Amino acid sequence: MKSTLLVARTLRAGTRDPLRLAAALALTMALSTIPWRAFAQGTPTVVPNPGVVVPPIPILPPGSLITAFSKDAIGETPQARIDFKICHNQITEEISGLSFRLKLTPGPCDESFSRAALDGLLVATVDIVRRHGDLRGCFSGKWQLLSSSGAVLAAGEMDGTVGCGTHRPPGTAPCEECHDPMHYEGRLTGTVLLPGAYQQGQICATLAGTGPLQPNTVQRMSIEGIVISRCVPNTPAGQ
Repeated sequence: MKSTLLVARTLRAGTRDPLRLAAALALTMALSTIPWRAFAQGTPTVVPNPGVVVPPIPILPPGSLITAFSKDAIGETPQARIDFKICHNQITEEISGLSFRLKLTPGPCDESFSRAALDGLLVATVDIVRRHGDLRGCFSGKWQLLSSSGAVLAAGEMDGTVGCGTHRPPGTAPCEECHDPMHYEGRLTGTVLLPGAYQQGQICATLAGTGPLQPNTVQRMSIEGIVISRCVPNTPAGQ
């Protein structure tokens, strides 16, 4: 508005003084470019109003309930037969049907119904094949979790390695060697059979133990994982 008035006044006076007319036009052009220059140099950042309410998260579809499954297990293995075989001067050991019975108790991360109900006696039978010299091999088998009354609370399968260690660089801190005759580790999977909201929940866990896994030895095992169960209204989360 001011630049327009300036031009108008200057035009009226310009008929008497051409130099004054030229100066007025130059000043008007300079004033008209100020907003564009400010835009080119960037506009100030607008700070959001701290009182603005963020829209709520939209309604989500029901998912699965995840509960920590964390257990300590201690027990022993009984007498079992070991078959020795040879191939290219390498002696191997095969143990069929090695059983063990371990007392299962809550671990440091156990939660909710897992801590309250999934404890008792872990019984399993596994088959093992390994080298005789360093006990490096594999195991696989089935397991059940029994209550004090003998009811089956959960059941499934387990498999993994014996005589091997994975807690070493680059995967983890150097806690063990890649060869450890006393060590075994693997996975434990299964299904919750306990009646109730968590029935048919799927157990997905890893295990690590010290034995070695062979006849007539004490077994100590750590088990860490989760139970994945269906979402039931009013079922407490595994916290």
